[in-house]
Amino acid sequence: MDLLSCELPRDASTKLNDLINFKQLTMISLKGGTIESLAPLAKLDSLETLYLSDIKLKEFGDISSFSGSINLNQIDTQDWSKLAQTRANPLSINKPENCSELTPLFSHSNVAVLYKDMSSTEQVNAMEQVDSGAKTVMVITDCAKP
Repeated sequence: MDLLSCELPRDASTKLNDLINFKQLTMISLKGGTIESLAPLAKLDSLETLYLSDIKLKEFGDISSFSGSINLNQIDTQDWSKLAQTRANPLSINKPENCSELTPLFSHSNVAVLYKDMSSTEQVNAMEQVDSGAKTVMVITDCAKP
């Protein structure tokens, strides 16, 4: 099995620990419900894409070793700053519960952000920061630039 796509129960909290037994997964797509932590997914060396939608996430956990793409849509969490340690490329955050809650992530010295309303010059500057190694995490978001 290369792909796992699940709609989680809305009234339950889900732990992803058992997914570490599926070493061949390249893509995981989860929708709805509450997830305890994404940390177990860091053990899946073949995982290339993680797509989460309409989820309450208690914590990201240590996903610093994950280097695939992370797509987050309508995620409710207080743990945004943890993403500053990831190697995910790209990291896309759309329709968060509250864009202001992402401030700790967006203001981290390691993070460059492409906001939806940036000028082309600002976009190029942000991309150059990552290309030069001055920043290691590129976040693409539909949040407005503060």
